[in-house]
Amino acid sequence: MHYKLVTERYLNDPILHWQKPVVREFIPLVPVAGQVPGKVRPSLEYRSFWWYGECVGWDRYWYQIPPYESPDVADGFAVANQIAKKLNVPFLVVDVAKTLAGHWIAIECNDAQESGYASIPPYELWRKILALVGQ
Repeated sequence: MHYKLVTERYLNDPILHWQKPVVREFIPLVPVAGQVPGKVRPSLEYRSFWWYGECVGWDRYWYQIPPYESPDVADGFAVANQIAKKLNVPFLVVDVAKTLAGHWIAIECNDAQESGYASIPPYELWRKILALVGQ
């Protein structure tokens, strides 16, 4: 019943109607303090930008709430790095999060031109890209 309702709304949406919906497995994530109105509950999630396999930006996904940390965040970065290397595209965003079971997983991958910066300082990101282009 819920799937049918969501599908109908999606297909009638003036912006989304032309895209195919994707249904994913629900995996509980480690929650963090804070809430963003109109959004899912914030979790231990990070965004990374990759320029030809080099990380040019990495930071918290949820910039609207108090800062959060994880003692094993390097493991999350390693997952994003592995994905960036495997996909091997010029400009990529990889979002990763920690599950309640304690594993780091990819939340999504996107064309970096279509992604928000999250907590990543934009000028720093672009300076890193320009430095790599200049090599």
